[in-house]
Order: sequence, then C-alpha cells, then structure tokens
Amino acid sequence: MADTIGIIAKLDRKLECYLAVQSASPSEESSKLINDSAVVWIRQTLEDLAATIEGIEAAFTASRAEALEP
Repeated sequence: MADTIGIIAKLDRKLECYLAVQSASPSEESSKLINDSAVVWIRQTLEDLAATIEGIEAAFTASRAEALEP
C-alpha cells in the first residue's frame, strides 16, 4: 500500500507543477474558475484515496492481530 501512497504523492506534486505553469500563463477568468474548481476536486479526491488506503491498512492490521490472538 505504500506504493499507492507514493503514487498519490507523485500525482499531488504533478498537480503543483501544473498549477505553477498555469499561474504563470495568462488565461480568461472563466477558464481560471473551471481550473480552480477542478483543482479542488482533484485535491479532495487524492486526500480521500489516501484516507481510504490508510483505513484499509488499519483494518487489515487489526483483523490480522485478532486472528493471531489465542
């Protein structure tokens, strides 16, 4: 699962690079609003994915511990 968290972090870094390029280039206000909305959605999705993975990992660890108890 660490690989998946690494991929999420990589996607987040790529999003930051994209935002840096976008902020340096002129754009129409309507395009900026659409991009801002998309960025919020992407960030929330990445956070949700990371939280889901952490939850799955915690549940797996807990169930494994229960299985090992006598």
